[in-house]
Amino acid sequence: MGRHSPAQSEPGVATQHVQPPQFPFCDPDFPGVIFRLIEDQDVQSCTEICSSCFTQGEPTSKHLKVPLDVFEIFVRPLVIKAVAERLSIVAIDAETSAVKSFLICDDLFGAPPADMQVPTILEPIFAVINTVEGKYHDFLGKESVGLTGTFAHWFMGGTNPQVESKGLSTKIRNLAEHHHRSLGFKFAVSESFTPITQHINIKKLGFVARAQVTYSMFELNGVRPFEGLEGCVILCEKEL
Repeated sequence: MGRHSPAQSEPGVATQHVQPPQFPFCDPDFPGVIFRLIEDQDVQSCTEICSSCFTQGEPTSKHLKVPLDVFEIFVRPLVIKAVAERLSIVAIDAETSAVKSFLICDDLFGAPPADMQVPTILEPIFAVINTVEGKYHDFLGKESVGLTGTFAHWFMGGTNPQVESKGLSTKIRNLAEHHHRSLGFKFAVSESFTPITQHINIKKLGFVARAQVTYSMFELNGVRPFEGLEGCVILCEKEL
């Protein structure tokens, strides 16, 4: 099955083509918050918050009981790579410069960090990601798989568990959409692991579900590592 052209957003959700944000960006609806591209000084804070978000709130990480320190070691090279690629956005506290919310992005078909190592405990999570992405590749067709500069990949996002969100995640995703469009990307793609993220991407931002894997039914080497876990991961897409 190949891609229909163009990709259709959810009915009733319009794609707004507006001027890309000029970073750093301030919004009167978010007093005391600065939105900007991730920078070197954000690496430690973003690594810590990302690790807390995923080990405490992401279903598959919680199910596998991934230790915080293990996740931090894994994710740090990804955050460093994000600084260099200038695709990822953070919301920082205007007074303390602490990261309040983040969205780590890359090119869907770009190369991973050279020094990235996947701990054994995370292998089932990567296996389910590879499975849902494989389904998406089938949808895309051979002509699109591997194209760089076309698919902006929103692969890690969250808000500091100690901070009340108040729409930060949605705002960052809106900014990412406009930023990536301005760079020439044609689609945004996101694996959504939680009902909250699925709601934001599909209901609020107009993404379309393209592939999904039910956690409890997923098998790896004859074992169901997420047996008893409700829900599914949904890979969704939006035309930019």
